[in-house]
Amino acid sequence: MENYDWMNDVNPEIFTDDFKTAVDLIGLKNTVKLWVAFSKTGIYFSETPILEAKKEYVKTHLDTDTKTLARLLNLSDSYINRLKATHTDDDQPGLFDQPQ
Repeated sequence: MENYDWMNDVNPEIFTDDFKTAVDLIGLKNTVKLWVAFSKTGIYFSETPILEAKKEYVKTHLDTDTKTLARLLNLSDSYINRLKATHTDDDQPGLFDQPQ
């Protein structure tokens, strides 16, 4: 990988806002690593993995108060309740399920 240490001596105001935001969040060295790996590529960060992680968290914390989960995960109470109901319904035996 090319050495980009010289960028430490460049006025950061020349960078785009997105580049500056990345530098503020993860530092210049890591921003350059991402730039090298994904140069000329438009990057979109989907919220799907985070939402799936939130769903999994709710499933593993069914006994936690709905309002507490909603605040922690930044989800609505009704969405938490739907997730809890879906998971609870999956655990109930169906009409034609055989007892084990």
